[in-house]
Formats: sequence, C-alpha cells, structure tokens
Amino acid sequence: RCATLLESLFSASVLKNSWMPIEAVLGSIAPILRYRKVLAKNIQSSTSSGQSKKALDEKNAILDKLSMLLKDRVSKYRCRSEDSDVSEVAMKASSEICEEMKRSVNSADCSCCSIALITSVRCIPNSEENEEVKDIYIRLINDWATRKASKIHSCVFEDLIKRMPSLA
Repeated sequence: RCATLLESLFSASVLKNSWMPIEAVLGSIAPILRYRKVLAKNIQSSTSSGQSKKALDEKNAILDKLSMLLKDRVSKYRCRSEDSDVSEVAMKASSEICEEMKRSVNSADCSCCSIALITSVRCIPNSEENEEVKDIYIRLINDWATRKASKIHSCVFEDLIKRMPSLA
C-alpha cells in the first residue's frame, strides 16, 4: 500500500504542477533508497534461508515497484523553483544519495542510486559548472577506479553520459 501511495505522490501531474516542495521530493529519495536496499538484503537472506515463495514474491514485487518509482517517476522530476536554498537542498540530497550508492548491495541498487543522483544534481542551478557537483563525481570515479571492493558500478558513469552529457 505504501508503494502505491508513493506512486501517487510521484505521479506526473503532481511533479509537473510542483505541488510538492523540493524539500519533500528530494528529501524522500534517500529514505526510499535505504528501504529498497534493506528489502534487497532481506530478499537475499530469505532466498538462502528458504522462506516461503509467496512472501519472497511479495518482497520482489515491492522491490520492483520501488525501482520503477525511482527510474520512471522520480527521474522525471525537474526543479522549477528559483529559491535561493534550492542548491543547498539539492546538494544535501546528492550527498545522501552518494553515501547510499557507496553502500549499494548490487548493480540494480547502484543503478537506482545513480538515477536518483542525476535527478538531484539537475536541480542545482548551473550544475555543469558547479565545483561541488564535479567533486561528487570525481570522488565516485576515484572510488570506482582505485578500490577493488568498490560498490560503485559502471552504470553510474553510463547514466551520467546518457542523461547529462554536458556534465560528463
């Protein structure tokens, strides 16, 4: 039921008409990613423990709904507000999403984080020239390139090139 409520909150008409403040939209992304990660871990442990197929199917359905919500709905959000704190709110959300990405459990989780990061970065005015945004991606590249146990997957950079080539 909660996933359906989230789908309603992130519907095209709500996002298009800016009915939700930027703090609510961007502030809800990291908790959604955290719950998605917890659910993915729970599914992995349930698979190995032999939990009932029905319970596992329900968890997988919720996981798929959350992934769809992030990739198909949240990714379409565009900030329209010209408030002075938009950049601050978007940078805070970007930092939280980055931290979630560094602890992703698999490439699907990392992909959801990547889409969410691009969504929040798009809200930053002149993000292509913003040094803080560049620093976020530089840190991600360094983590991916230098750490063998990095949780960052190449999909992060593929998404950046595909969705924000001017920043890439």
